[in-house]
Amino acid sequence: MNILNKYEYFLEIERQRNISKAAEFLYVSQPTLSKYLSKLESELGVTLFDRSVSPLKLTKAGALYFDFVNKYISLQNDFLSELEKFKDPYNKITIGIATWRGSMIIPYIYGHFLHKHPSYSIEFKEGPGSYTQKLLVNNKVDFCLMNVASDTISLNVDCIILDNEEVRIAINKEHPYVKEQIDSGNVITEIDLKNLENETFIMLQDNQNLTKKVYEILNYLEIKPKKIIKTSNLNTALNIVSNSHGITFYPYSSKMKHSINENLVSFKINCDKSTIPFALVYNINNEFSEACKSLINFIFSIYDLNLTF
Repeated sequence: MNILNKYEYFLEIERQRNISKAAEFLYVSQPTLSKYLSKLESELGVTLFDRSVSPLKLTKAGALYFDFVNKYISLQNDFLSELEKFKDPYNKITIGIATWRGSMIIPYIYGHFLHKHPSYSIEFKEGPGSYTQKLLVNNKVDFCLMNVASDTISLNVDCIILDNEEVRIAINKEHPYVKEQIDSGNVITEIDLKNLENETFIMLQDNQNLTKKVYEILNYLEIKPKKIIKTSNLNTALNIVSNSHGITFYPYSSKMKHSINENLVSFKINCDKSTIPFALVYNINNEFSEACKSLINFIFSIYDLNLTF
């Protein structure tokens, strides 16, 4: 088996937390995927998923392997990026994008844009906003797709806002607060963060734009979390909450909906500051190729913006 497929299969099982659903998404049979997982676990000598629960749950060894796979893919992407320097740059477009965000937007680009423009080559550099913005400043990407904060824009960097997204709370549906609301017959779509002040907050790193916005919300509401756990990957934060009673925050777009884990429920925050811009960020000194302009205009169309670059 190709090593990329090996990782792709594992990651899809982790995303779906169900072998049948993962097999359906990957267009392979359920027995084939089950056999693959058993073989992988046998090769590693550990159990990756706890099959005694539904949905499936990563074991501690599985969580360790999950982190390894993500680091390996990131390292591989960096290697392939450097390798591209020795290839023909004709119609080459490089985009910086958050790892979590890529699963929403990349399928649109591959499924629609590249279908119409097969001669174009597109590379995605995935990572936190602080990482992709640094790539932009160093001219390693043509543009970034990311949530922005007040300090994102600098002397040579500008942005075009694609959507003003809601910062929402993700919480385990078995959390006592959620169950209490359900048992009381309440239908809630919005939540008062004061009710969760004593909960563990799973946050991204301080230099990431989503975290800057979350701290702005917390300061405005005069909320001081009692305990904070930090990670640099939003997928990891969501997975932690999916397996515990902590809470985390994520940007919700009405235009590009991202389905969160079925163990989680999503709530709006009762605060008038709980929106964060999602934007196309670019270096104003960059001269875009016609291929890149075409892709940017396509992205505008995804967000129903009547703009032309």
